[in-house]
Amino acid sequence: MNPRYFGSVPPDQARRTCPAIRATINAMRDVSTMQLVPPAAHQDFVVTADGTLYTLEAPGRDESGQKGILSIRSNVWMPLATWAERMQSSIAGCWSDKSPSA
Repeated sequence: MNPRYFGSVPPDQARRTCPAIRATINAMRDVSTMQLVPPAAHQDFVVTADGTLYTLEAPGRDESGQKGILSIRSNVWMPLATWAERMQSSIAGCWSDKSPSA
């Protein structure tokens, strides 16, 4: 397996060589989250065993300003999946098979 490298520059300079990174990260704000819907006592759980699992974990803040970590997991055809697929396409040109120079 070939490792993939972010361009051939140090990470602190990466934003200058791949402007799509900043735009893609900022687009996380637009990923809509699902509403929590606990099952009623009489409802069965539905388990999905196929598909693609998308996970996003990032710093968050509630309405009062309290900080925490927000974690979203979803399957295909959900807002997170749409963002992740768009992100992969937009930064595809930022990666290289060539090792960064020291």
